[in-house]
Amino acid sequence: MSETISSKTYIDAHCHLADPKFGSDLDNVLTSSIQSGVGEWIQGGISPDDWLRQQEIRKLWPTRIHLAFGLHPWWIAQHSDEEVESGFQKLTRDLGQATLLGELGLDYLPRFATSKERQIRFFEKQLDLNQTHQKPLVLHVVHAHSDSLRILEEKGETWRGLVHAFSEGKEIAKRYLDLGLFISVGGACTRIGFNRLKESLHFIPDDRLVIETDAPDQTPEVGGLTRANRNEPRYLLAIAAQVAQIKKTSPEAVLDQSRRNLKSLLVAR
Repeated sequence: MSETISSKTYIDAHCHLADPKFGSDLDNVLTSSIQSGVGEWIQGGISPDDWLRQQEIRKLWPTRIHLAFGLHPWWIAQHSDEEVESGFQKLTRDLGQATLLGELGLDYLPRFATSKERQIRFFEKQLDLNQTHQKPLVLHVVHAHSDSLRILEEKGETWRGLVHAFSEGKEIAKRYLDLGLFISVGGACTRIGFNRLKESLHFIPDDRLVIETDAPDQTPEVGGLTRANRNEPRYLLAIAAQVAQIKKTSPEAVLDQSRRNLKSLLVAR
């Protein structure tokens, strides 16, 4: 592939190109994405194995795939203290090779309920590690915003990064915005319900909102797409269309503003 892409190309704020669900079809997925106008992709990190896969796929598009290394709360919940500590030590060694730190955060879904203490401990350890690296954060928070916000507020007045797959109301959005973070919205805004999220879209300033697909999961439910479809970065346009409808603007305006916001986040400091 050539790396020549228009300077107006759009950016998927969060996806998982290293997910095995793409496999040998990844080249076609990226080609379709580029043809749709989505030509840059910010990753979400899961585990040491995932970071290695990210490094391999980045060879396809060295300046367009933005690596994120982090210990995902699901991975932390599903592994022992010893395994997670080993992963953290690898993160300590390898984080300098990534553009962003994440996914990191907390997930209190019932199936992860017994791992809350471990999740909190390694969330804090990753935040402390970033005092040296100063990478933008990719935050994953589900049913745990109270603890997440408390920890972030205790550890710093402001943070760089984004809250991935946000689906809460404006009160929670305001606290993340007050910390300096971007709010990243994905396929949830296209589904029936999610009224708190849809109301919060009126509250979130344009210069603090970004959009994502979370591909290959979280397929938007518009234009004949359902959760049965494999999600892809090209569906960012469908998400932009729904956000635009809610905010009474154009999809192009949403995509352009998200691109500008993400470009500012990706600038090294």
